[in-house]
Amino acid sequence: SFPTRRSSDLIRKKERLLESQLNQNNNDFYSSKKVIHIDKEHVRKMLFSKLNVKIYDSQALKSVVKELKKELKEGFLCQNDVIDKTISHSSLLFSDTFNPNKPISFVFRGNIGLGKRTFADLLGKIMFNNNIIKIDLMEYSNPYAINVLINNNDVDNNFLKVLRNNSQSIIVFDNIDNCDFRLYPILSQIVIKGFIDDVNGSKINFLNSLIVFISDSRTSSNLGFINDSLTDSLDLNKNVTKVIDFKDLNLDNIKSIIKAKTNNSLNDAEITDIIKKLRVENKGLKDINQIINAYFNKD
Repeated sequence: SFPTRRSSDLIRKKERLLESQLNQNNNDFYSSKKVIHIDKEHVRKMLFSKLNVKIYDSQALKSVVKELKKELKEGFLCQNDVIDKTISHSSLLFSDTFNPNKPISFVFRGNIGLGKRTFADLLGKIMFNNNIIKIDLMEYSNPYAINVLINNNDVDNNFLKVLRNNSQSIIVFDNIDNCDFRLYPILSQIVIKGFIDDVNGSKINFLNSLIVFISDSRTSSNLGFINDSLTDSLDLNKNVTKVIDFKDLNLDNIKSIIKAKTNNSLNDAEITDIIKKLRVENKGLKDINQIINAYFNKD
């Protein structure tokens, strides 16, 4: 039988009642849910936990930079200008407002023995939590070796694999003066564009990393790719963020090193006698440190 008008009204009334109860239940459910507001601090924590990337706001970064400079100057004497220039640029990697379109990159340039490699190691230890990737470019002088450099499948400790796990690293390209010219397209793309494609076609990003090329040349000429037809277009000096020159050590620098080693317990005359006895003038930083350490630890 067909429903009467009275029964139809009752059905519609029940429908409205059920609909009202359903809406109330939905409102109660969503009002009980905790609303999470995402701020910069949440983003910073997420970046560190997922990508091992540290960033700071401007106020915190000032404090971090101050401590970095202090620690570097205590561990690396006589090159304060190098430290100031390096930190002023590289600290941007840790800023929450930094939005680069190319990586921060340096050429550390100067005579052998001035501590360029030592400083790069110290920088990696203090700034990048020991995330240091070292590549000796003299080892990549043939097509097979170059292919291995960017092949992230064949070599377990390939630098691209390491970089994937620690994108905020310092990458040190050593012996750039003797680099094979066939590596230039790869290095140029890293410095200028901030990424390269590996053999699988995947993009490897360098924008969170600090890139350092080490040159034992003291001139401002082109970096010495092994190619007689080298032109200005192949000059990394013109494409990096900053070329940082390491100055030769003078007598005052050597005195400062000895003062630091002896906690300022010697006077100038005693220090001058030690310098004459050890014949450390005109020597590099590494040799000077070794000779002085051996002298004061001989007992």
